Amino acid sequence: MQAEEGESLPAQQARLHAWAKEHGYVIVREYVDAGESARTADRPQFVRMLQDAKAQPRPFDSVLVWKWDRFARNMEDASMYKALFRRRLGVELVSITQPTPEGAVGQLLERMLDLIAEFQSALTAENVYSTMAYLAEQGRWLGKRPFGYDLRDGRLVIKPDEAEAVAWAFRMVARRERSVYAIAEDFGTGNPFPATLARGYKWSPTAVRKMLQNEVYIGRATWNRRYTDIDHVDGKSTKIRGYRDPSDWITVENAHPAIVDEETFEAVQRVLEEYSSRYPKSKRGEYLFWGMVRCARCGHHLTWHETRKSPARLVCSQYFRPRYMACRPMVYIRPKDLEEAVLGAIRAVIAGTEQTPLTFAIPKQARTASPEALLAANAAKVQRLLEAYEAGAITLEDLRARRAILEQEVERLRQAAASKDSGPDYEAQVAALRERLTDVLAILQDEEAPVAAKNQALGAVIREIVIDREAQRIDIHWRPIEEDLQQ
Repeated sequence: MQAEEGESLPAQQARLHAWAKEHGYVIVREYVDAGESARTADRPQFVRMLQDAKAQPRPFDSVLVWKWDRFARNMEDASMYKALFRRRLGVELVSITQPTPEGAVGQLLERMLDLIAEFQSALTAENVYSTMAYLAEQGRWLGKRPFGYDLRDGRLVIKPDEAEAVAWAFRMVARRERSVYAIAEDFGTGNPFPATLARGYKWSPTAVRKMLQNEVYIGRATWNRRYTDIDHVDGKSTKIRGYRDPSDWITVENAHPAIVDEETFEAVQRVLEEYSSRYPKSKRGEYLFWGMVRCARCGHHLTWHETRKSPARLVCSQYFRPRYMACRPMVYIRPKDLEEAVLGAIRAVIAGTEQTPLTFAIPKQARTASPEALLAANAAKVQRLLEAYEAGAITLEDLRARRAILEQEVERLRQAAASKDSGPDYEAQVAALRERLTDVLAILQDEEAPVAAKNQALGAVIREIVIDREAQRIDIHWRPIEEDLQQ
């Protein structure tokens, strides 16, 4: 419908380009949030546009939109971000299809348009919900097709080669002949069913467990289980997700052909519950150094692992994945050994007796592309502009205007590259770290201090701890001064 009415994304872009050229604007960047609702400002390209507007020098002076509802579809966001762009950042905002006059009348008209956009958005959401609820009650499938099925005319039909693999997995677990882990490994290697590789699935144990818990395979379709809403926190709109009350779910029995019978399905659920009870729940945030320890081999975090037969260890999270994607041999460390090593390193830094130079992590602001890389990217942009001009895609005036903007950016990047080594020197970093560590050590040695407080103190001075089992080494990457000031 949007394509027929001339409001598809390419149609909007074409009209914006034509309007800009007619009114003497030079387009330097485009921000397209395809498939994202303007009911929230939590959109990737919208956020990028806002960040660019705050940059120095600012890459643009105006923002053109097709309609005001493309900028925002709720009054709070519209008022806040329009004021931010216009008053604080000095950026002009223009709707090419809904122009408003200057002054009080224009402000009133624009706010009315924003209110109408919010109303239309809410009305559309209600209509869409009603339509989808009706379709769900008729047994139509309203999501992505699950493995084992095809989607035809809005209904699920069995896909034989995939359904065979699903039925086999249920049988193997119900009979306790294969574990979830073993099935993930089988499916991940296409053995014994090549169809498991056809869709590019990453068959982790979690993915297999979710498949085995999905009631779709007994012919039951459930819709409206989850919700996505818009919340306003500190003046910013953001998406929140969660589960609805079961009384709001729409469940249809025998909505499509079943792959497994209910008896087998229930038997599998009992096996999964029994398997889960053997292992303790995740100790997320409940142990020292949580979220700070990484594997030197694969770069993933080490997490708490403990069973009835083996003592507690921090183990590389990738070790427990199927063999074809796992990090082997095991990278691990005992919590007590790690605590002693880190405390020893802290005491050595405070006393000035460290044996090797300290490693400081790269500051956040320097983790983006280097000035040199950005200069190379700009050179490539200039070359593409020249090619576009030679091909007749842009005029000589456009070429000159865009090159002028790029040259200003190049000059800024050259200055950044020339001054990149002007930050605090090593001695200053060590002196500042030594000062901070004295307070951190006091918190770590306080037996009554909660684990969360100790982790917060450690996080202020340590970016990450890297465990290298092959080299039998523990590397601590300390936070530099710049990052500490931003915490």
